[in-house]
Amino acid sequence: MKIPYQWLGAVFISIFAVIVIPSMAVGQVSNYDFGFGEDSIFAPSFSVDLKINGSNGPVEVSAGERVVVSWLTEGAAKCRSNFSSRDMTMRNTVAGRVTRSVTVRFACINDARERLDDFVLVNVRGTAPAVVPTLPPQAITDTPPVSAQPSITAPTTSTNTSIPADQTAGFVPDLFKISPCPALGNFGDVTDDKKITKKDLDVIRSVILGLSSFSNDAQKKNADVNGDGKVDTLDIQFIRRYLINADTSFPVCASDAGSIPPLVTTTTISECGTIQKGGTYSIVSDLSSPSGSCIQVKDTTDVTIACDGKKTVSSVEFSNIQRFSLKNCILSGPKNNPLTILNSTDGEISGNTLTHGWVHVEGTKNLIVRDNTFSSTLYQQYHTDNTLIERNIFTFDSTKAHSPSVVANISLNNGTNNRILGNTTDGGSNGIFNNLGTPGADDSIVLYNQTGAIVENNTLQNVWDCAIENSGTLERSFIKNNTIKNVGYCGIGGWYWSNWKNNTVSGNTVEDAPRLFQFGRDYGIRSGENGVYFSDNIFERNTFLKPRLSGIFTSGADSGSSSFSIQKFLAISTSGLTDDERLPSGNEFFLSNNRFTANDFSTSRSAPTFSIGVVDGGGNICGTTPSGYPLKCGTVSVNVQTNAPTTSTYTSVADLPDSFEKPLVCGQKGDINNDGRITK
Repeated sequence: MKIPYQWLGAVFISIFAVIVIPSMAVGQVSNYDFGFGEDSIFAPSFSVDLKINGSNGPVEVSAGERVVVSWLTEGAAKCRSNFSSRDMTMRNTVAGRVTRSVTVRFACINDARERLDDFVLVNVRGTAPAVVPTLPPQAITDTPPVSAQPSITAPTTSTNTSIPADQTAGFVPDLFKISPCPALGNFGDVTDDKKITKKDLDVIRSVILGLSSFSNDAQKKNADVNGDGKVDTLDIQFIRRYLINADTSFPVCASDAGSIPPLVTTTTISECGTIQKGGTYSIVSDLSSPSGSCIQVKDTTDVTIACDGKKTVSSVEFSNIQRFSLKNCILSGPKNNPLTILNSTDGEISGNTLTHGWVHVEGTKNLIVRDNTFSSTLYQQYHTDNTLIERNIFTFDSTKAHSPSVVANISLNNGTNNRILGNTTDGGSNGIFNNLGTPGADDSIVLYNQTGAIVENNTLQNVWDCAIENSGTLERSFIKNNTIKNVGYCGIGGWYWSNWKNNTVSGNTVEDAPRLFQFGRDYGIRSGENGVYFSDNIFERNTFLKPRLSGIFTSGADSGSSSFSIQKFLAISTSGLTDDERLPSGNEFFLSNNRFTANDFSTSRSAPTFSIGVVDGGGNICGTTPSGYPLKCGTVSVNVQTNAPTTSTYTSVADLPDSFEKPLVCGQKGDINNDGRITK
């Protein structure tokens, strides 16, 4: 929902612990009045699209339930929200909790000082519903108090007469129009309903944010209304302007004798060199440089490099670039960096095949890495935010790689709001941990000092340590619905300087491993840390399939299915501390409010070991438990132990034929739908 020039009166909100507020303790989740609500906290805004759980609202949730907030803006100079005291990025996705009904607000201004607010109603069951703003449009004339003074200046009256004052390029009323050039194509009509509406904008926005993809080539063609060969926020802006009659057509509709003229001039590249001018570049021959990067792109904007899927380039480097893409190329290495991205923003790496070496990304924001094949090539990024790593295939062959044993297929170091979604990784290991430099990948994914990360729907296998491992602090992050097989130590874990705060681990399946989870703390408290944390985390609906016997773990694993022994795992001494480390004292361990619900830890291994701070959410399945155990465990598990060190052949329910049927064996147990049999 969008309301131009309006703001909501003071409202007490308790949302989004994911946003760090300076006066709140790190990781704290509580009711909090951010002090927002007066019109004067915002200067006017321009264009914004806000969604909660992918919806324009109203959204109904339970108290304390986590929600996903996403926004996308075009042409905005500054943006603010009522869930953070800071200026907001132009696009992002975050997650947090709500405890009462609220009106979530977001507002932006453009360079002409035009303003547009967007809001979504979030109603919490059992509390009074959120109220739709009804205040009339009003100018902001009072100087806001110092405590709420935004970084943007006071409003001015817009001189733009091409768009009505209440209908900027970001505002789309409830109307529809027909594509302006049907003879050339149904441009703008992405949903193929013979008209252009807000639904088409929602589809395009979802694709840009990486939440979905076009179902066919026709959708992608119709979305590209400016004819530049890609779908981005410019297409959204052109469609919006067309819907509100600010424009009469799309750029792609310009025609000459019925054909669409090329809008972008393509420059061919037939030798290695440097690009310092924006444009589209096509590589037309195989290129190789004996040292350094073959193609260097630096200090410019709007660069697209494309191959035909057959041309090989030894290496490409982007440095200090805004808006760039690399598509359908083969990057060969050979044993250095096939791809380097430094200090750049808004890039897309898609459809490429990379062989050998590693991709190095540093100081970059808003990067999309999608639909690539990494053949014995690693992905590593540093001090990088808002990256989407999606639908890539990672394989590793120790005989062809730059090193026979490597850290991980994917490594993220120091960043916020990075997402790893729907990838397939194979670490090339036999899955046996023996501390002897086993060939293959140590881990599938390493998360080092990450906040707001999402690791979801990935298939991870064949590593000799853990599939997903954190080092340093992991905070306000989600690890969901991943499938993990044949790992040498654990499915998910972390111990090197590890702190876990307010994370959710749910719906993951780990098969053929010694442990489902392994958490601890190795090494001392470093400068800038104020303790050791394992608090406010949620573990729910995780499943341990075919756990290995301890004999398969050759370095001597105990018989437990998981370990959360944070204090007991402090494997340091004063002689092992570095100059900036010290041993923590007993009151510097913060272990509390870690909720375990409906996890199947298997019954063929003893129950997980815990430090303090465990909350029993119910429905957990465990093996043998000692007296006073913090979880009340059931004993009926789907799991069967295995002696095999390789990937097992367990068949999931989804793989069963529709006719699959088993007889009842003990009363009606297993017959959930009460039809006298057990079926898929």
